[in-house]
Amino acid sequence: MNKTLIIIGREFTTRVRKRSFLVLTLVVPILLAGFYAFLMWMLLKDDTQDRKIAVINQSVLETPFEQINNNTFEYLNTPVDESGASEFLRQHDYYALISIPENIMDHPEIPVYSFSQVPMELKNEIASQLRKKIEDIKRAKVIAESQVPDLEEQLSATQTPVLVRTLKITDSGEAKESSSEEIGTLLRTKPALHRYPGNMWRYLWSAAERLTSEYDGCAENIWDNVTAMEIVERLEAFSGISHKKASLACLLLWRDLGVEISDKENIDIAYDVHIRRIFLRAGFCEKDTLKDVTEAARRLNPKFPGYLTSPFWALGRNICRPTEPLCGQCPIRPFCARRLDKTENLRA
Repeated sequence: MNKTLIIIGREFTTRVRKRSFLVLTLVVPILLAGFYAFLMWMLLKDDTQDRKIAVINQSVLETPFEQINNNTFEYLNTPVDESGASEFLRQHDYYALISIPENIMDHPEIPVYSFSQVPMELKNEIASQLRKKIEDIKRAKVIAESQVPDLEEQLSATQTPVLVRTLKITDSGEAKESSSEEIGTLLRTKPALHRYPGNMWRYLWSAAERLTSEYDGCAENIWDNVTAMEIVERLEAFSGISHKKASLACLLLWRDLGVEISDKENIDIAYDVHIRRIFLRAGFCEKDTLKDVTEAARRLNPKFPGYLTSPFWALGRNICRPTEPLCGQCPIRPFCARRLDKTENLRA
């Protein structure tokens, strides 16, 4: 055993004395670490260069990219293949060329041609925006093919805020429910204050927490000095609030509470079953999807599409009824295609 230790000690001492051992053991790892640190710094350093990027879009996507920081996009109609990308960039003042192929929905891959190394941040943002556009179209297609008109709202309703049930131990040793649990008990007690008491109390508590943390406990701060688009986005951030409810709330703020809203063109019509029935029967849109109904309302009243919500809802509820519609009393009869078969399977 002693001889083995002596041999090991001698071999170790002999190798350590060699210069190659010291270089391989100490210097090389330091050089590698420095190289990778420099590489990461080059990829992640702040990017302030102004760039103009050409986009050739042969797909069904509409304006796939919006401005990314200091990078702007220009859409061209002239097709350029890979062999002509170099010559195109030399002749034009573009930082890069993006080509979106016709089959992008099935093969989500695009080339970005440039004489420079494209920053990692720009590359990731391009991929992110394109992915969202593709997913939105696929999502709308799935909803349309499912023949469940309110599927989008049902999917939104699946958002489930998880709240931890807290109980406070009193001095007497009793476990007492916290305020959130008391609200849940109150809403679930029959007669229930809402048809979905199990979810509603969570939505209420979650909304109270968001109001407290983001809006100083005052709901008016949600719509104070902001645009309609911002109001809708803020409301949709609350659990249980769909695009339909957010748009309707924005309309009610203007109509009933007198809130000044400058960009009324961004208040969309509510995607309600009575409104959808009229739009399909009259021929205003071909499909019962949120996208089709919304775009039809924007065409009918581009300055304020949401203004159509109340009159069309009343018309659908009282005159353009699911069965035995009162077509003789309908004020839009001269413009109606009367495609009653379009709404045979329409559900709320």
